[in-house]
Amino acid sequence: MRGTSLREQDGVPFLFITPEDGSTKSGKGWITAVHPHLVQLGILDMFRDIGDGPAFYAPYPSDTDLAALPGKLRSKEAGNRVGRWITKELGIQAPGGKPSHAWRHLFTTLSRDHDMDKQARDHMLGSGPQDAREGYGDWSPGALDREISKLPNFEVELAEYRPSNQRLTARPIRMLRERPEANQRAKRR
Repeated sequence: MRGTSLREQDGVPFLFITPEDGSTKSGKGWITAVHPHLVQLGILDMFRDIGDGPAFYAPYPSDTDLAALPGKLRSKEAGNRVGRWITKELGIQAPGGKPSHAWRHLFTTLSRDHDMDKQARDHMLGSGPQDAREGYGDWSPGALDREISKLPNFEVELAEYRPSNQRLTARPIRMLRERPEANQRAKRR
């Protein structure tokens, strides 16, 4: 995601997630609501400050062919960076001590506990509808905002550092083949 992912409609902020920002499950873009607690914590200012720069990853050199990168390297790097920020800076452990992906599971659990609309939840997670009729129409930012607002705040301590506050110099990626012994072990499994 980039700072330009932040949009607003009728005074309601939302994030527009696009394939241009990196791979998406469906290859299509979608919008997701911004929880009011994140607004209180300053995420809107954070996104505005970084402009068209990346929010959660260090950019690659401009001549990098992003399509040639192995697998989901960019998303893994971004996930690891955000995970370190959440666990080390904010002191919040992922549910059950599992990797950051566990947040998607917690989001689903909380959405059930707080009567969030299932279709709104699935849309915000980037999941396609299970039934074609569920895919009819659009989700307005206001409707998604109403649903995300049903979820409780997390208890966090404010930290000065946010992943995007650091202006990082673009650096070449470390390709998987740099560690052939690790790749050979992985292939044998």
